[in-house]
Amino acid sequence: MLSGPAIVIGLLFGLFALMLLTRSRSETGAPPAGIRSELQVSDTSIATVLLAVTLLVGAIHGWNGILQNDEAIFVVTNISVADGNLPYVAAFDNTGPLGSVAGAPGVLLGRLTHIGAVEGVRLWYLILASGLGSLVFGLARTIDVSKRWALVASISVLAIPTVNRELLSGPRPKLLITVAFLGIAICFVRRRWLLGGLLVGVAGLFWQPAWLIGSAVVVASRDESPARQALNWIIAASGALLTVALAFLPFLFTGNVGTFVQGIVAYNFKYLAGRSQEGLLERVLNPLRDVWGAHQASWPIVVFGMAALLPFIGPKIRSKAINPRGASVLSAMAVLFVLWTLFDYQGVVDLVPIFGIVGVGFATFVQNALSSTGSNQPAALALVALVAIAGFELTRTIDSALPVQRSRYAVFQGIGPVVSYGDPVALALTDSVNPNPVFFRIPGRDPYLRESGGYELYVADLLASDPALLAGANRGRPPSLECYLQKEMPKRGYIATEFGWVDEAYSSSLGSSFETRYDPAACA
Repeated sequence: MLSGPAIVIGLLFGLFALMLLTRSRSETGAPPAGIRSELQVSDTSIATVLLAVTLLVGAIHGWNGILQNDEAIFVVTNISVADGNLPYVAAFDNTGPLGSVAGAPGVLLGRLTHIGAVEGVRLWYLILASGLGSLVFGLARTIDVSKRWALVASISVLAIPTVNRELLSGPRPKLLITVAFLGIAICFVRRRWLLGGLLVGVAGLFWQPAWLIGSAVVVASRDESPARQALNWIIAASGALLTVALAFLPFLFTGNVGTFVQGIVAYNFKYLAGRSQEGLLERVLNPLRDVWGAHQASWPIVVFGMAALLPFIGPKIRSKAINPRGASVLSAMAVLFVLWTLFDYQGVVDLVPIFGIVGVGFATFVQNALSSTGSNQPAALALVALVAIAGFELTRTIDSALPVQRSRYAVFQGIGPVVSYGDPVALALTDSVNPNPVFFRIPGRDPYLRESGGYELYVADLLASDPALLAGANRGRPPSLECYLQKEMPKRGYIATEFGWVDEAYSSSLGSSFETRYDPAACA
């Protein structure tokens, strides 16, 4: 039986199907033939509807979805900033400082409304994401895609499962990177160099490769002369540098310049250096496998949309009527994104920032494919069915795992501090933050720990607040740290449980059903 959300989503995509298949009348009242049929609705009206649709789909799909590890990392950094700390001082990740800052208003919103930090940040990011569908539509119209197929671009993006599962339902910086990429493309196609540069700066402060991609896009935006093109680049670069300077000022005024450099530059090189090296073939195949595994219903949207953007494929399958500057801008963004993905790819979520652009590529492919047909009705019906099927994919992943996760850690609410050496979910669900910059373990953390005094000082920092729980995770814990904890923690009055290391004074709150998950013999 279909759930309530499934019915709503089905009706939503059915409504768009009717809009797309309804033949509009020309000014004389006669229905135009074939591809010349156009929606008799203003761009502003369509963009407004898409704003509401994005909010609706995001709210239905992701409000109570599982709190994943990566999402929890950003919630914790947002909590730290909301508590008055600078990004990277109390917590940091291998992203720019805005990933730690952007969700802080959501933490405050969650505290103000008593819905919790996680729900508050999700609500805030959903508000920030609400322009996604409208921006896709705006970009498609900017490069001269018809209203009908610009609308297809928007609903195609909203139908991609990863966009809903990983983007609209979680506080991930990739959300704002995606929105910023769409804004960058619109600005540079329209020659708004300073505003485009500002957005490049914003995107780069979430994800550093965005600076490289933005620079390439300006170069690809061909102008009437090399001198004018150089001036465009200088104006755009000035906007980007202004954004970075504004982000740098708080660190400068508080004497934390080294922290800023470490967080935004040095740490990321350490992180990349700590990753395993793969051959070129595996770097190419891994994203393709993930796209197939995560987007079986919508893979034609992703594949044909991306192909339409690539300069060595795109001109053959996209409309010749597409704005040449727009084609150049989108191709540059696609090529640079693909190259960076081959260099640093960790999962299908890494592809999210380009999906907004991919939707526009898919629309250009559709417009070109239908322009040569005498009647667009059968083809349009097939394409709308494709997007609708992808939309129904959303219904398979609607869940209510967050309340279950929250109940797991409810016993620690109010009985003492919670710290973490591998479980950011525990920190996020208890509205907590570590007293040091490391609260989860992935490649790249070990060099930082060695430089900061090793495991002994690291654990001493964590225990200085006399926490009720030192939360661990089932992955990412090096045996050396585990053995150190098994040797030292019992001496300090802690016992090993399913949660991690729990203060004996609080262990009775857990009951007798939680048994140790550690094997003392492994460190003998």
